[in-house]
Amino acid sequence: MIILGIDPHPSTHTAVALDARGVVLDAVTVQNDADGLNHLCTWSARFEQPCWAIEGAGIGTLLRC
Repeated sequence: MIILGIDPHPSTHTAVALDARGVVLDAVTVQNDADGLNHLCTWSARFEQPCWAIEGAGIGTLLRC
């Protein structure tokens, strides 16, 4: 299982891909805009069936890839 953890901020989002042991596979920081979201979705597409973990998702964060 690959976990994609996202730390959202007002102007950027940082994402980290972790394997089942918690080893960092890759990380990316994108702008909080349409281009950044597209970059994040492209970046995440290489990970088969990832589990998304988004900080603060309970307050309405929306991510669709």
